[in-house]
Amino acid sequence: MKILFISFDWLGLATPIVEELQAQGHEVTFLDSRDVGHFEYWSNPQRVLNGLSRAFSKQSLKSRHIQWSEKRFLEGFCIGREFDLTIFTDPTDINDKYFEIFRGFSKRMVAVMWDSVGRRPKYLERAEKFDKVFAFDPEDVKQYGYAPITNYIAPSITPFTATRKLSGELFTIFAYDPIRYSFLQKILDTNPMLKQRFMVVFERERNARKATDERIEKQPEPILGNDLYALINNYCAVLDIGYEKQTGLSFRAFECLGHEQKLVTTNHAIKDTPLYSPENIYCLDIDNPVIEPAFFKTPYKKMPAELVEHYQLKNWTHRLLDAS
Repeated sequence: MKILFISFDWLGLATPIVEELQAQGHEVTFLDSRDVGHFEYWSNPQRVLNGLSRAFSKQSLKSRHIQWSEKRFLEGFCIGREFDLTIFTDPTDINDKYFEIFRGFSKRMVAVMWDSVGRRPKYLERAEKFDKVFAFDPEDVKQYGYAPITNYIAPSITPFTATRKLSGELFTIFAYDPIRYSFLQKILDTNPMLKQRFMVVFERERNARKATDERIEKQPEPILGNDLYALINNYCAVLDIGYEKQTGLSFRAFECLGHEQKLVTTNHAIKDTPLYSPENIYCLDIDNPVIEPAFFKTPYKKMPAELVEHYQLKNWTHRLLDAS
C-alpha cells in the first residue's frame, strides 16, 4: 500500500510509526507538517515590519509568507504522486485553502487525533473532510462517533529490571504549563517526604523566569528516547498530569506498561481500561494529592503478556490500517 503520513514529529512520536509501516512492506512517504509553510524571522527589522503589516493591513507578513510557501511546496510535492491512504495526526495541520490538494491525490484520508476536541475545538471544523476520524479520547468517541484508538508502546520500550537500584520514588518531565506547574508544587507541598525528581522544560525564557520553585528542575529542551529511559529507570514510578479536558490515556501510561513501571496519574479514566491495576497505578485526588507511601513499597504486578502485545506499535498499525 502507498501511504502518505503527515505529522508534526513531536518528541519523535511519528518516526516509529513510519518505520513500522515500512517494515510491514508498505511504501511510506513521511511529510513533517513543520516543513509545509515553514517560516523563521531572519532579522529584528523583519519582526517590526511584520507587526506594522498586521496593524495596517490586518494580515502579517508572516502569514502571507506561510500561505505562499504552502502553495509553492504543495504544488511541487503533488507532481506525479498518488496514495492509497493519507494519514494526518492533526486535522488542522494544513490550511483549508490547500487541504483539497491532498484530496486530489489520495484515495482515502483519515485523521488520527493526538489531542482531544475539548482542547482543540477546531478539530470539529475539519473532521468532516476525512473518510474516517480516529480519537484516543473516549469522550470524543462517545460524543462525535469517532472510531476509538489508543496510543501505543514504541519498539524501543522494553521492561526495566525489577531488581534495579532506585534513586527515588517518583519522576516526571513535561513542557511548561502554568496549571501543571502549580499542581507539581501542590504535590510537593502535600507529600514533603516524597523522594522525587521533577523536571520542567522551558522553551521560552520569560516562562522560566516566572518559575522560581527550587524543588523543580528547569530543563532547556526535551529529553527523549534512551536518554529519557535512563532517567526514569532510576525511579519506582512516573507521574502523569493530564489536561482538564482530556480523558484519553497519554503515552506515559503505555510507556509504563512497556517498562513494567508504576504510574501515578490524575486521569481517573484509566480505571475503566484493561491497563489498570491498583498495585501498578495510583490515581491522584486533584484537590488533595496525597500519595500513600505504601504504593512505592509493593512490587510491580506483571501484566498479561497478551495485553502488552496488544498495545505494541506493530499491532497498533495493523488495527489502524484494517479500520481505515
